[in-house]
Amino acid sequence: MSRGDTSPSSGFWARFAFDLRAPLAGTMIFLRRSNERGEVNLRGRIFPVAEHWLHRLVRYEVDFTHEQIRFHAQRRREPDDQPLLCKLPCLRPHKLFKGSL
Repeated sequence: MSRGDTSPSSGFWARFAFDLRAPLAGTMIFLRRSNERGEVNLRGRIFPVAEHWLHRLVRYEVDFTHEQIRFHAQRRREPDDQPLLCKLPCLRPHKLFKGSL
């Protein structure tokens, strides 16, 4: 039996349309540790999160659909408690894809 024979027949790929010219949508999730000033580094940019959350784990969600970044506190002792620390705008210019696949 091949791998394709066992795939679910949800029809996802029949509805999927890959469009490189479409604006980004959806959410990307990152985990980082804050520094001594309560900031996190995302791809070379420093974001102020919370002055009281120093050297601690932070989950942040880059939401392209709503153009915002949400920063949540992470704790090993209380994994279900993830309070929102901060919300910042994430304005990203829409750049058309140039080239071919």
